[in-house]
Amino acid sequence: MRAASLCHLLLTAILGPCSALWQVGGAGSLWAVSAEHRDDSRYNSTLAVEPLTRESTLSKAHQIERSKTQHKAPAWLQAIALVCVPIMFWAACSESVSKWAILCCYVLASLSMNVLNKEAVHGFGRPFLLVIIQMVASDMAIVLVEFKKMKIGRWFDVLRWGVVPISFAGMLGTSMWAFDEATLSAIVVLKNVLPIISFGAEKVLFDIPAKTTALMLLALLVVLGGTLIYGLVDFSCTPFGKILILVNCLFTMADRLAQTHLLKLSSDFSISVPSCMVLNNTLGILPILVLALARNEVGHWPDAFRHTSQSAWFWVAASSCCGACLGYLGLKTQKLVSGTTVLVLQNFNKTLIIVISCAAYHDVLTSVSMAGCAVSILGSLLYGYSRLPSEVATPPEKKKLAS
Repeated sequence: MRAASLCHLLLTAILGPCSALWQVGGAGSLWAVSAEHRDDSRYNSTLAVEPLTRESTLSKAHQIERSKTQHKAPAWLQAIALVCVPIMFWAACSESVSKWAILCCYVLASLSMNVLNKEAVHGFGRPFLLVIIQMVASDMAIVLVEFKKMKIGRWFDVLRWGVVPISFAGMLGTSMWAFDEATLSAIVVLKNVLPIISFGAEKVLFDIPAKTTALMLLALLVVLGGTLIYGLVDFSCTPFGKILILVNCLFTMADRLAQTHLLKLSSDFSISVPSCMVLNNTLGILPILVLALARNEVGHWPDAFRHTSQSAWFWVAASSCCGACLGYLGLKTQKLVSGTTVLVLQNFNKTLIIVISCAAYHDVLTSVSMAGCAVSILGSLLYGYSRLPSEVATPPEKKKLAS
């Protein structure tokens, strides 16, 4: 009966209600879904402009953790979503797309996913259920469009790929959870530590890059310095939100490294890209269910379906479509460049994300946090520039993924 109920809930999530009313309610602690987290809201970032004393810092941190203000997404965000999703779908499914088109659409999908997820989490109120809906929607789209290309040469490769769905689910789950604990701009800047973590892991595991230059190390230090400045003085992210972002960085690193090893460096890997996507989204549902049970979210799922507005369902549908495109474009991109370069590519859209965050959600940056933000992003761009010679010198792939 419980399995049947879950299946019914998932089907209801895909179809969506014709009409629903938003109702604020619920209670709980950090691991339970609180009433504040169910609100269609964002953090009151203006608290960050007050004088910084130990007492005021502790007081503001507590206020920001519980204080949010109502917001409504501007109409131009919906218009942009309607335009961008078909473009990303074309790039994901077409076989005649150039390398640069794939990279550009990957950046566009990454940019769009941040905004769409922010709106979807606030409107839907159940982050882990939202992740499962997106996974099911991705599976349906891939099976319908790419069924003939789904191939598994050796079942042993499924076991080799098994670590990717776990890290993939952890990455999506913690990222969605973080949207309830921080503003969009805070998440973007704090995630700038990713290239630092990825650089160390790739160097140890794959000896990439083969040659480490002083410019690379300097760029990473600049990234670290800017991110620390922003993280220490900006209070638009709760302490728990910062922990979530750090854990998300670790899951993202594991996901990128595993994909790089299997798709780019392993010549005998026999699973096609569509099959990899289905494995990610299908096997990844189980870890998300575990997180939802730990957070005591599952019991609130029926209320989420009954009391979700039409506009919230729009953001859920748009984020699900974008998620399917992003996952597919991510795997295609992973075949073209290294894992660290993928992370650096994402940094090019961070300025746009921060601009959108300030314009749409009225995020407030103090002069110090703005300086830290600028230094961190400039360091990321400098690191990307320092990696270009080693990327160009890397010989072409000898293997092609089965398709």
